[in-house]
Amino acid sequence: MFDLLRQQSSVRIDRPIDFPERQDSVNLLTIFLVIFHMATHVFSLSEAKAKLSELVDLAAAGEPVVITRHGKPVLELVRPRVARKPVDIDALRKLTERQPKQRESAGTFMHRLREDARY
Repeated sequence: MFDLLRQQSSVRIDRPIDFPERQDSVNLLTIFLVIFHMATHVFSLSEAKAKLSELVDLAAAGEPVVITRHGKPVLELVRPRVARKPVDIDALRKLTERQPKQRESAGTFMHRLREDARY
C-alpha cells in the first residue's frame, strides 16, 4: 500500500506506520491520510534538524512542512499570515463615485445569468 502511495504522489513518506490493533489502525490511517492530503513535505525530526534552512525556505514559499517524531506528526511549519493593510475609505469612495451605477441589483443580474446559461 505504501509503495503505491509513494508512486502516486509527491508526498515524501519516511517510513510506513505499523498498525498494532485494528481499532488503532483506523485512527492511525485517518491521521496518515489527513497528513498525506494536506502536507506536501513530511520529514522526521532528525532529518528536520539536518535540513532546517531548506524547510524554512519551503515554508516561506507557502508549502506546509510536517515534522514527525517516531512516525507521529508533532509540528507543522507554515508561512505566517501577513497583516492586512487598512482600507482607505475616502479613496474607495472617490473611486466608486466615478463608476457608472448598475441598472439592476447584483442578485437580479446573477439570477438572470444563471437562467440564461441553462438553456
